[in-house]
Amino acid sequence: MSLMMEKIRRANGSTINLSEMLISLTNNVVCKVALGRTYEDREFKNLLERTMELLGSFSVGSYIPSLKWMDRLSGLERKANKLLMNLMSFLRVLSMNM
Repeated sequence: MSLMMEKIRRANGSTINLSEMLISLTNNVVCKVALGRTYEDREFKNLLERTMELLGSFSVGSYIPSLKWMDRLSGLERKANKLLMNLMSFLRVLSMNM
């Protein structure tokens, strides 16, 4: 939190993206708790953005199981599977580096 406040202070009245700063703060706190350190690299941020996008998507099959095929048709299932593979790969590399 103090680092975020310092970034805001250094902006000297210029425009800042507060949403991006809060997302970064949240991600850093979660990573520190769950993984033991923060991750600022582009690949990890991309994974988090894709995860948030997917979590915000509407899944027909979650509400009407008989219409689950619509998630496949819309591409939601494919996106979820691809993201899962990318996250598993990231975690595999992470565990090798520990």
